Amino acid sequence: DFGVSVFIRVAAMRIGQKSWGALSHAAQRVNRRHAAAIAGVIGAGAAAPVFCREQKPAAIQDKGSSFKVEDLQKFAPDSRPDLPTFSFSDLQDHASSESCWVTFRGAVYDVTDFVTAHPGESSRLLMAAGADLETFWNVYRLHYRGHILSFLEKYRIGNLKAEDLQVARGAVTFGDAFEDDPPRHPDCQPATMKPFCGETRLDLLTDSYFTPNEIFYKRNHHSVPRIDPEDYELVVEDCPELGIKGRSFTLEELKTLFPKVETVSVMQCAGNRGEDYHGLDGKPMFNSPHWNVAAISNAKYGGARMRDVLKYCGMDVDGHALGHKSAVGTKNPLGEQYAQQDWHCHFESYDACEPGDPYCGSTFLDKVIDPFGDALVCYEMNGRELPRDHGYPVRAVIPGHAGARQPKFLHKIDLRPYAHPTLQCRGMPPNIDFENDLAHWPPKKDPTLRTIQTVQEMPVQSIVCWPPQNGTMGKQQNDEIEIRGVAWSGGGSGIYRVDLSIDGGKSWEAADQLHKPVVQHRRSQFGWTQFFHKYKLTDEMKAKISKGEKLKLEVISKAVDAQFNVQPDDPRPHWNSRGVAVNHWYRVKVDVDPKYPA
Repeated sequence: DFGVSVFIRVAAMRIGQKSWGALSHAAQRVNRRHAAAIAGVIGAGAAAPVFCREQKPAAIQDKGSSFKVEDLQKFAPDSRPDLPTFSFSDLQDHASSESCWVTFRGAVYDVTDFVTAHPGESSRLLMAAGADLETFWNVYRLHYRGHILSFLEKYRIGNLKAEDLQVARGAVTFGDAFEDDPPRHPDCQPATMKPFCGETRLDLLTDSYFTPNEIFYKRNHHSVPRIDPEDYELVVEDCPELGIKGRSFTLEELKTLFPKVETVSVMQCAGNRGEDYHGLDGKPMFNSPHWNVAAISNAKYGGARMRDVLKYCGMDVDGHALGHKSAVGTKNPLGEQYAQQDWHCHFESYDACEPGDPYCGSTFLDKVIDPFGDALVCYEMNGRELPRDHGYPVRAVIPGHAGARQPKFLHKIDLRPYAHPTLQCRGMPPNIDFENDLAHWPPKKDPTLRTIQTVQEMPVQSIVCWPPQNGTMGKQQNDEIEIRGVAWSGGGSGIYRVDLSIDGGKSWEAADQLHKPVVQHRRSQFGWTQFFHKYKLTDEMKAKISKGEKLKLEVISKAVDAQFNVQPDDPRPHWNSRGVAVNHWYRVKVDVDPKYPA
């Protein structure tokens, strides 16, 4: 048995019933290689919900939802007596990727064309094929947002017979795959509960240079596996074109065969600040989670250089990094629409969705073998073993790149002459929207994906961490406003300066103090820069306060990196339907009210 929590899809028809359940702890010790041999119904019956300790049951909702638990009964499609009526038996006749019907609170939808474009993985949507969505949405509550229901309506084909409503609701049981997730700190504030995605309380990001592990932002795509370190193995696949002879490494071998190195790096979700795009000019966002601003943190990582591991397996990493050696790219087996022929390092993780599909991704091979790239097979974080929420026992660390390109729970490394064909974290031009274009894949406006590339290096970013958004402050000592924040630029470009404004960008001054206590190579500036400044109020502002009037400020930071890349002021020209690489000015509204103490 392999010591890792894997939730295997097992569909079984038992008098018309389909069961999706969490495996027992004993059954979780299943090697993925043997998953196909498992048969039967596992875990019929859904477990009770598990909440973070800071959550109260009455407030179970994902951020941005307008529906609390007591209001969810109001969350229902409109009555459509003009549409045909179907029986539950009719629904079950369309339970595959070739013809996928679902129901939700009396409405019937044909979502066949949407299966391959589902942001939460097509296999997850197919769990509900021929069944009731509500059973699954009660776990994945992020779907309870009004624009989701409006979008679903475009696929509506009819209504379910009234006498079959309860039959449909009772026909599927869905176990809670998240019941064994680790506890979370109250200052890691949830954007979604299942899977858990939480951002650091913003004002804490400047309390220390390294973000403590407990409050470091967390991005999970699935439930958190429980992996026995004695059973862990990292598999490097054969790649004769690059001289790689496949082999596997235990955790102990990774720690003893290779020197441990440490690198300081920011980790930021590609979709950080995506909520800023939601509703902009009336355009909704359909990705999850809808991050506010703090899906970003900074840590010191320790582990083996990824280039050292590849060298051990036979690759001439120096020769390839210097261009003395090359590998001829083979024809892309995925088809002409994936035309990029650059060699990529593909990753596969141990964490998997309920149907058993593991998390995967890739990054450029030249980054992995760059001697200054600092790519790690990582097993330590801030001087301690990796926490479960951050990939225990081993994760990939690819400094300067989006968090999604740095998979946790790392299981396999495979070098291929093309990028992983992920739908996740792709940057789109502003004229491509979700409803009209991305609901089919590949999208109609760009079927070759020429303008739709996966986010790798992240753009220049800065965030005001203090004063707090929509806060009210008393009369300030010395008529100064204290400003604290963090700045960073992906790809290794350091921060040259941070400009600050308290009047919405009409006037600016550079931050007095830029704090970066670690020394890094000029093109490997992967750690963030914290900025601190005391901004003096203008005479006009002071006069207003002296009259007892409330002063309204708009505090902004604008980072400039070493290549003089600068944050844009307006998000509109950069809007994209996946909500990735968001880096416009972060504006903080704050009032200074002389009636309050300083």
